[in-house]
Formats: sequence, C-alpha cells, structure tokens
Amino acid sequence: SEKSDKAFSCLEDEISKNPSLTFQQSVFSMMAGAGGTKASNSVQSFKSSEECWPKDGCKVKETAQAAIAYNKQGKNNDKAVQWLENQTTVPKDLKWYLQVLTDEGTDASCSVKYDGNSYSFSIEEDGFTLNSQSYGNCFTYDPQLTWLKVSENCVDKRFEVGCNGDFSKFKTTFSYMDSSGGTTYLSSLSQSSDAGGIQIAEIKAKCFKKDSSSSGCDYESSLWATLALVQEGKSVA
Repeated sequence: SEKSDKAFSCLEDEISKNPSLTFQQSVFSMMAGAGGTKASNSVQSFKSSEECWPKDGCKVKETAQAAIAYNKQGKNNDKAVQWLENQTTVPKDLKWYLQVLTDEGTDASCSVKYDGNSYSFSIEEDGFTLNSQSYGNCFTYDPQLTWLKVSENCVDKRFEVGCNGDFSKFKTTFSYMDSSGGTTYLSSLSQSSDAGGIQIAEIKAKCFKKDSSSSGCDYESSLWATLALVQEGKSVA
C-alpha cells in the first residue's frame, strides 16, 4: 500500500510538471485514476468528431483505451463503445467449412440459399456425402472431408440451409482450421432440425480490425476492444 501511494504521488508529480501530455500519457493516467482534469481534457483533445480516437484516423486500440479510461472515471462513453461494436470482422486467416449431415439410411434433398440464389444438392444414404453440380461462388466441395469449404469472400454472409427426405433430423455446423492446415476444430454451435426445416447458418467467430478501413483481424486491437466491451457489460462470447 505504501509503495502504491508513492507511485501514485510520483505519477501525479510527473503529470503536473509536464506542460502537455501525449495521448498515451493521458489515457493511461486516467486509467490509473490520476491526472484529474488535465489528463481528461488531454484525452478529449485527441478525439475525432466521430467519437473515436485519434482524430487523424480512428483506430480500435486507441478508441478502446479511451473507452476504458472514461469508464474508470465514470464518464459517458456510449458512442465510443458503439463505434467499437461496429469494427468486428470474421477471422479470414482460417479455412472455414460448412457441414450438412442427415440420419443414415436414406437420401436427402437439400439446398443452400444466399445472395438471393438457391443451390440444390443431395446427401447420400451414408448421411454425409454431398452431390451437386454447383454450390455457387461461396462454396467448393471437398470430397475428402465431405464438407463445403467457405470462400474467404463469403465468411461474413448468412446462409439458409434446408433438407427434405425420409429422415428425422438434419444438422449443420461449421468447422475450421488454420490456413496452413493442421488440426480441424468443430464449432460447438451446431443446429438440428426436422426434415423440411430451414436453418440459418452463420459464422459467429469475430475479431476486431485495426481500424474501420482494415479487413483482417488485429490481435492487440482485439484484446483492448474486448476488455472495453466487457467493462461495459457487453457480450463478447
């Protein structure tokens, strides 16, 4: 406790002696509960008109840090949090596959619909081998895995999958592996429906981009943004 008090006193002294604070100095001072109005005003001066940070080009990490600092000081950061929630993407450095399965013993007639088009395919009696002339631009069939590989350009789309036939249930789930290959992981979010039902298949895995103009995941930005949203009680599961 004594060492903590001395560190806090040292921090306050350094802030008061410094004629101007950088964004990082300001935001971490606020996180520590130090700097008072000086640190708060400094962080505010770096904000863009879009309620994100910094003003010369909003980035996820910096906006998340500001949101955490505002939360620490009890300041309203609703707009910053809202901006962060809109900066997610699906990890595209993974290979994604859609599995469609039915009960063994009977053929099934199925379809997958997206972008206003529907593509028909059948599932053989083994319950997992697929047959079709075309699955559209979003899928290619992998006969070894008997799964539909999702195109990188389509990982953020919603797919409608339906199956008919003399069976009780059909199931859909996503699996994924690293782009370089290796272990295949099955998603825990599988769906099961009766024959004639329709399922909405959507890749739920999300990460955060570096900024609004980026397309891929950024590890450090994802860490800061996740922490900022958790502190606001937002779901990041």
